[in-house]
Formats: sequence, C-alpha cells, structure tokens
Amino acid sequence: MHKLIPWQDKVYHAVEITLFPETEKEERVTVSTEELQSELLNKEGTECISKEAEAIDDGIVYYVTPNEMKLPEEEIRKIVEDAISE
Repeated sequence: MHKLIPWQDKVYHAVEITLFPETEKEERVTVSTEELQSELLNKEGTECISKEAEAIDDGIVYYVTPNEMKLPEEEIRKIVEDAISE
C-alpha cells in the first residue's frame, strides 16, 4: 500500500509491505526513499536532526533508491528481505 510522508513542506513516497509473509517472521513495515532519509539525518548521516525527524525515522524499517521505489511492491519486499537477512 503506497502512502505519503510529509516532512518540511515536502511529501515523500513510502510503501507499507509485509515482509516474510506466512512465516513466523511475518511483519508489516514501512519503506521509504533514501531522499527522505537524507533529510531526516544530519550532514554526517549519523543522527536525526530533531525529535520529529527521529519519530518519522523510527517508523521506517528501510530506505530504497527512488528507482527502487517505482518497482512493484513484491520486488521492494525482496530487496528489503535480502538486505535485512544479511
């Protein structure tokens, strides 16, 4: 399910997907773009710039590239599952 996340007068795309469906690890998560991640973090990329940014970041399990965000949800799920399984 696609959704939008507002942040500092801009809206960022996100998708809610189910990771590891029909397994004991099944989990519904939000994935957004690296563009949003870069806006939420300081220049060093080490911490969120505010408590509000931290709250948004805490709700996102993984960030993908803008091109990956355009893929079907099934392919995004595979990218995230592969990344967090490593």
